[in-house]
Amino acid sequence: MPPLRHASRGPSWRAAALLVLASLGACASEPPLRCRFGEGHTLGAVHLAYDDVRLVAEGAGWRALWSAPDGLFARPIDGAGAPTGPTRRLGARCDGGLDAAALGAGALLVACARRGDATKGRPGALVLLRFEEGVTTWRRRFDPVGRDARGVAMAVRGDRVGLAWHDGVPGSWQLWFVEVALGSAPEDAGAEAEDAPRPLSSSGVSAGAPRVWVDGERALWTWAETWLEAGYPHGQVLVWSGRGLPQRVAEVDFEAPAPDLARDGRSLVVFFRDHRRPWRRPQLYARRVDDGLRPMAPAERVGRANHRRGAVAFPCAGGLAAVIPRTWDEDVLVGLQVLDGQLEGRIREQQIYEWAARFPVADGACVGDGAILALVGAEGRPEATRAPLHAMALRCE
Repeated sequence: MPPLRHASRGPSWRAAALLVLASLGACASEPPLRCRFGEGHTLGAVHLAYDDVRLVAEGAGWRALWSAPDGLFARPIDGAGAPTGPTRRLGARCDGGLDAAALGAGALLVACARRGDATKGRPGALVLLRFEEGVTTWRRRFDPVGRDARGVAMAVRGDRVGLAWHDGVPGSWQLWFVEVALGSAPEDAGAEAEDAPRPLSSSGVSAGAPRVWVDGERALWTWAETWLEAGYPHGQVLVWSGRGLPQRVAEVDFEAPAPDLARDGRSLVVFFRDHRRPWRRPQLYARRVDDGLRPMAPAERVGRANHRRGAVAFPCAGGLAAVIPRTWDEDVLVGLQVLDGQLEGRIREQQIYEWAARFPVADGACVGDGAILALVGAEGRPEATRAPLHAMALRCE
């Protein structure tokens, strides 16, 4: 095994040696932050690759969730990414999308999209599952979910749960929405009239995966819709407040904008990818919108974001943090950035990287002391088909 390296100190990986780098980048108008990574932790490994990973706040700690061909798993961790308990298998994989939330008293609510294939007589479904001590105590089932499904978002407010998901039906690729009451109706009652799913996206276009931001008393849902004009991709980024019509907040010339939404001390900020001149590769952009979902200023470029998955954004370290999968040559790394009030970087982009490796799935969250907790999943390589899952914290001061 090659020697461990780190920008400041080497993380003690057992399964793999992750190289954490600081790339060159301009500092913003606010005072720059100095960052350092804590020790890295390997939480487990799966066969070949991950469908998705999630971090869920749970009391004073966290729970890491991951879906892979082996199934759906969960493991408790602390704010530094260190395991605090064993891994538990919760069920079958969520290859069409995964989201989760803690309900208190150890209960976990999971939205799991499982792909179907009509040509093989295999139905798909979005399954809403409540777990207590690893045992399913309540479930609901919704459709449609097709063979290309690729994303689900969930918002829990009181005893109500909102769900949006990408159906992945060939020739369709629509977004659907439903809201249900926790504990309502028996298993597989999702077709009841009072909570039947309904289309959320426009017809005649391709919708992308949804994301949601719980903004006080309301949930804000964002997604992109794209189409071809004269053979070139075009599209729009939309935000919906749960009432009325979705609002367009950006126009794009890229087939996979993959937007996300968060709020800092000034306003809501929509993150999305686009392919704009003079950049050769897709970049991540951030744009402020007011509480009426109207754009306040032009979008600001955050950095390179040319992997197929979008960024994860959240408030942290006195600004907004973004966890951004992107490529470097044939590798896939994860970049971490903190933005100031001008949506400019306050740090040199921090990178989680291993030579000749790929980390295509990632999630991030802000822990109580202002550090960024990152969860990254690798792809297996021909010489080592087990793909590790790593967690680490980045502290910026």
